[in-house]
Amino acid sequence: MNQETLLEFPCKFTMKIMGENNPAVDFADFVSQIIFKHAADFDKNSIQTKLSKNQNFVSLTCIIPATSKIQLDNLYSDLSKNPLIKFVL
Repeated sequence: MNQETLLEFPCKFTMKIMGENNPAVDFADFVSQIIFKHAADFDKNSIQTKLSKNQNFVSLTCIIPATSKIQLDNLYSDLSKNPLIKFVL
């Protein structure tokens, strides 16, 4: 186990990514493209999608094949700085 994190790598890491439900944007595809830059073996078919009560927002649960803390830090950074993405947990 790394002293900087409680995770042991490699591992499957679950992320929640939320954004506005915009019919002009395939949010799952958009997010997948960002994830693929950091985890080429990410399985897009594993994404679980959930709409908010009023269907204004969409939440994605993604399982990332994580190889290092640096990989996850870079992925969080890319996702968080994108204006279409409201929250990353």
